[in-house]
Amino acid sequence: MRLGIDVGSTTVKLVFIDDDNNIIYERYERHMSNAFLKVQELIREAYEEFGSRDIQAVITGSGGLSIAKLIDVPFEQEVISCSKAVETLIPETDTAIELGGEDAKITFYGQTIEQRMNGTCAGGTGAKAAVRAGGADPGRTATADGARRTGYLRPAARRQTRRPSGAVSAAARRPRRDIPAHPAAAAGV
Repeated sequence: MRLGIDVGSTTVKLVFIDDDNNIIYERYERHMSNAFLKVQELIREAYEEFGSRDIQAVITGSGGLSIAKLIDVPFEQEVISCSKAVETLIPETDTAIELGGEDAKITFYGQTIEQRMNGTCAGGTGAKAAVRAGGADPGRTATADGARRTGYLRPAARRQTRRPSGAVSAAARRPRRDIPAHPAAAAGV
């Protein structure tokens, strides 16, 4: 069994995955600026659910490095974690956009992988989406459920920024292609 903990700027996500990449336990909660206590609480709840087991664990996210050091669990940069999940669960993806609590990341897949991050202009991006969706988990309530119903993930926008990079410009010119939804990917794995 594998455990992933994502300690973001506004939330903590915890997920247990079995050997077949099935989500068997997940939690997604705001940490209200006290990530250490929220991680402790979620781990305690998972322990009450599963008891003592051998697990492979990894921590990621903007707030994860210090917690990883504190509890002696490997840390992996979040863009790398997300890229691995996309490549494993939905390998036909050519562009992935992740809205964090206070930043936005975009990954272009192809002959080479290109990644960009925008923290300057994206402050509060995911947090604002959460408020608009009416909860802490906009991915589940607003996007993932719709993807599950339709069976497809659809591009959210095709518009270019004022000064697009060559990669963004090229991506905007690509023909639209629907991507079959994978339940675990839609769940934010």
